[in-house]
Amino acid sequence: MSDPSMQFFIKCQNIETGEVVTYRFAHQADLLAFSLQLGRKKLAIVDTHIAFYDIEPVFNPFEGGSVPISAAEINTALDGRLL
Repeated sequence: MSDPSMQFFIKCQNIETGEVVTYRFAHQADLLAFSLQLGRKKLAIVDTHIAFYDIEPVFNPFEGGSVPISAAEINTALDGRLL
């Protein structure tokens, strides 16, 4: 599955050196292929994030009327942070 409006971020720490690196993937297939190499590369996942970009506004079902929600608001709702 490839969706240009969605990107995956995986923060990993090398269990031998302690180095922390964040990897970004635009395609789910690349993310899955990378996940198969975590053990060989001695990486531990310390954080994950999915970000949405350039999407049409969606509507908030919890408001009385139709209130548009931006991609930034969706990202914040997912993990409380803005990218």
